[in-house]
Amino acid sequence: MTRRRELVVATGLVLALLQLASLAQPAHRMRRIGFLSLGKSESEVAQIGQVMLYESLRRSGWEDGRNLVVERRSAEGEVARLTALAQDLVRLDLELIVAALNPAVTAAMRATRTVPIVMIAATHPVETGFVETLARPGGNITGTALEGSKLFAKSMQILHELAPGRTRIAVLSGPAGPGFEQMAQGHRDQAMRLLQPLGMTVQYFSVRQASEISDVLQQIAATRAEVLMVTNSGVTEPRWREITSFAIQNKILSLGSAKLFTSVGGAMHYGSNLQDIIDRSVSFVDRILRGAKPADLPVELPNRYDLILNLKALRAIGVTPPRSVLLQASEVIE
Repeated sequence: MTRRRELVVATGLVLALLQLASLAQPAHRMRRIGFLSLGKSESEVAQIGQVMLYESLRRSGWEDGRNLVVERRSAEGEVARLTALAQDLVRLDLELIVAALNPAVTAAMRATRTVPIVMIAATHPVETGFVETLARPGGNITGTALEGSKLFAKSMQILHELAPGRTRIAVLSGPAGPGFEQMAQGHRDQAMRLLQPLGMTVQYFSVRQASEISDVLQQIAATRAEVLMVTNSGVTEPRWREITSFAIQNKILSLGSAKLFTSVGGAMHYGSNLQDIIDRSVSFVDRILRGAKPADLPVELPNRYDLILNLKALRAIGVTPPRSVLLQASEVIE
């Protein structure tokens, strides 16, 4: 009986000690980050991008609702809303803000110079003042960037091989953000030097909000454009189907700088691999959450590129890809 009593007491002491030990353990800290974008939160592009981002985070050990909270803010295609949304994220005292594309990066940079900002697919980050250099960002911003001039040059080279008779090019872009226009002029001058030997000409059209797109498309039609290049933007994305339908109706070859452009009727895409860009961007999130400083993390450029051809769209406008172009394609949509 005594031994039994001693066993019960000992067991009780062990359980009590285990309980005290568990109470003494620090609570698992939920990490909090923000995500800022210009695009529409419910668009097909945004939904696919969100899934890819969350899966990449999970592979890095961060899962929304388990050890991570992601505060998402989307300007729904209205660039004027970005400033207030960025300020709202800063007030939440987050550990970092992920900003997709230049307008969102600009808004985040204006809202804070202390909260770390991770860029996704920024263009010309040095020229626009986001970072001091790619190797040494120097402030609170780092992440992934695209080589816009090189991508344009390669796209035009492939385009000339794909449809050499098409020489009149229209470029449709969304809002670029403050300080970008001066830099863009240098890019345009470079583009002209590239295109002139190929007998090509280019005209630029931009929209600040989605409601302007229909009118601008009519302006493009009036120029008798034979190629329409659509740059990646949260303003143009929700209207991609309208843009690609317009291109097919007017026998224009549509070229998108985003991979998903071809899945909604675009004829061609050449650009950085989307999964690669997202995974590289998430690697910055992971390193910063584990203690790294943005100033110490060099900006990364993509090393994987995709050429995607939509054969149905090309047939609809009377273009048959030569074998040399088909062999370069990483994906062909029938």
